Amino acid sequence: MERRLKKILVLFAATICFFLPTFAEDCPECDYNNFILSIRKEDARYLSYALYQNVFDTCDVSLQIGEFRWEDSTKKQNRIYLNFNQGICNSSQPWFIKSRGNEYVVGSSILGEDSLLTNAVRTDIFSYIPNSKILFYRKLNAGRSC
Repeated sequence: MERRLKKILVLFAATICFFLPTFAEDCPECDYNNFILSIRKEDARYLSYALYQNVFDTCDVSLQIGEFRWEDSTKKQNRIYLNFNQGICNSSQPWFIKSRGNEYVVGSSILGEDSLLTNAVRTDIFSYIPNSKILFYRKLNAGRSC
């Protein structure tokens, strides 16, 4: 199992390094005038993120995702807010933990789709016109477990 996981991680890292120049070309330049800071209530709600993490015997994989919006053909952007299911994302539930200043919903250890995590966080329902773009922030990390 550990040998197979190492091969997968090496292949993943090689793929990232191969495609990194392509990703850099597609990234827009930072426009500091358009920064969104968590000062107003609607901005704080927009700057909420879902963090998913899998901890295996030899590595951890985590994904942070948020800042969803859709952009129409005129470049007008419309925010799509995340909704956290309060029945699941609730500190009184046994699967909810606090660790290192963060709050987590612990998913199932059974293989397959995790129905608890699938229903924990969703975006608002939205519709958009043809030729629009869906934009969002994501951060993927993989590392060795200590």
